[in-house]
Amino acid sequence: QNGSMTSLTLKGRPILVDLAVDRTTASSLAVQRDEDGKPIKKMVGKDRRNLYLKNEGRVSSSADGAGAASAGAKHGGVWEDLPTADRAKRERAFADKSTKLRSPLFFINPTRISIRNLGKHVNEAALKKLAFRALQTGLEQKLVTPKDAVAHWRAKGDLAHSEVMRRATDMNLVVPPVDEKNVKLSIPSVFVDRAVSEGQKAVDAPSKGFGFVEFTHHAHALAALRQLNNNPAYSAEYAAGGNKAAEMQKRGKKSKKVKADGKEGAEFLGEDGRVYLPRLIVEFAVRISTCPVEVLFCLPSS
Repeated sequence: QNGSMTSLTLKGRPILVDLAVDRTTASSLAVQRDEDGKPIKKMVGKDRRNLYLKNEGRVSSSADGAGAASAGAKHGGVWEDLPTADRAKRERAFADKSTKLRSPLFFINPTRISIRNLGKHVNEAALKKLAFRALQTGLEQKLVTPKDAVAHWRAKGDLAHSEVMRRATDMNLVVPPVDEKNVKLSIPSVFVDRAVSEGQKAVDAPSKGFGFVEFTHHAHALAALRQLNNNPAYSAEYAAGGNKAAEMQKRGKKSKKVKADGKEGAEFLGEDGRVYLPRLIVEFAVRISTCPVEVLFCLPSS
């Protein structure tokens, strides 16, 4: 009116309108006070749902630039090096995870990894052995850094900035030592999802090619994940169809021409005649919880 900006008023008083924030943001804005009403020293971070780990395990594409291609070459290669079937599985897994994480009731478990594309011959004992071997190798190759530990501590939000920085200088806190004689101390449990029929024991049921590994420490879970994910070194022995693809690849090196052995072999053979090895698909597990310690709020119990 009269060239000035309009505003909402109530009985002559202006009404100030602001965008609402979700509960996660509201929690971060809240000021905690002690018994005397004084503000408690502000803690850093607070990503209690560990959303910062959402992209851990994703495979870079050559289109992402030379840096991504170089990083991929040091490990299992880039997106274009994966079989078409593997790409589809990864896309479905990421879409499923993204959908779940839209709900504040879902969170990323920083000590539990999910492993897809497992060969059906891999049982719980073999999975635990694989995970422990990957943990050791991942730590030897220094796949976990103080920067990763800082990100984890900040996400928890229960440490002051100065304490986070102090801890980052202590490598025994960054990466807790591993007791090679006590595997269960590092890996309390493993689980292989099985197609159990009525009246059948779970241990006798066929694997669905999917499993979980629970670690005691986040740094250990992260090391194993980064070592196993998209790594062709584990394809022949552990990935679904990996042994057949590896055999096809060997024949191709000898004859410079390889043919697929039925439908299973065809999925690993590209139009360029190249054999693409299937890989393990490893991410942090997404879970739902009604525990207020693991999520910012929960549904009331019925």
